[in-house]
Amino acid sequence: MPPQGRPRAIVYFDGFNFYNGCFNNLARPHNWRKYKWLDLGKYCQLMFPALDIVQIRYFTARLKPTPVDPDAPAKQHEYLRALCSIEHLTLHEGQFLIHKKRRYAAEPAPSRAIYAEPLRQEWVVIPEEKGSDVNLATWLVADAFRERCDIAVIVSNDSDLAAPLRLVCEELGRASILLNPQVSMAWHLTQIPNVEYRKVTLKALAAAQFPVEMTDAHGRITRPEGWG
Repeated sequence: MPPQGRPRAIVYFDGFNFYNGCFNNLARPHNWRKYKWLDLGKYCQLMFPALDIVQIRYFTARLKPTPVDPDAPAKQHEYLRALCSIEHLTLHEGQFLIHKKRRYAAEPAPSRAIYAEPLRQEWVVIPEEKGSDVNLATWLVADAFRERCDIAVIVSNDSDLAAPLRLVCEELGRASILLNPQVSMAWHLTQIPNVEYRKVTLKALAAAQFPVEMTDAHGRITRPEGWG
């Protein structure tokens, strides 16, 4: 631990899981969407004041334009530039793929998946982020093994992270905090000893916004329209 006695922590942001859980979730009140321009450095300080945040790892993939949101790549680019201005933040990029697959059609039931009758398959467009969960799991285990932190903070609700999180807690003896950006918690993530569970709060999001305009080595960075 550092001289001041605060435990060293590394924060691992599952970018898509965090963004969709906080800002693109119909179960959230609409006013949550005003706070996408989030300074993760300030946010971590507000959420974890008792920890010495030695590094923030942000895992994401570069978006591609679609008819649904053709400006999404440009907005994301501005945000990633802003994030890279944060001291001790590192960006870890996977891939964003768009492809088509045949899938069985579903009845428009609101609460559960029901096959449409008569059974039929249709071509659907599937956007997928690839690599971020594996990258996050890899760095989580590697940092714990190298004793680079006393506490691992994982910002995600992806149940695929249950196995590496269990390994870090049980085999490598690292305490962990799981910050859930979704409304409910994935069941598999609740079955791990030595994990403290917390939820994202609107108050901290609102208090940790970037300035509307910033600059970096390449020039001006501007908050995307509709992000405030």
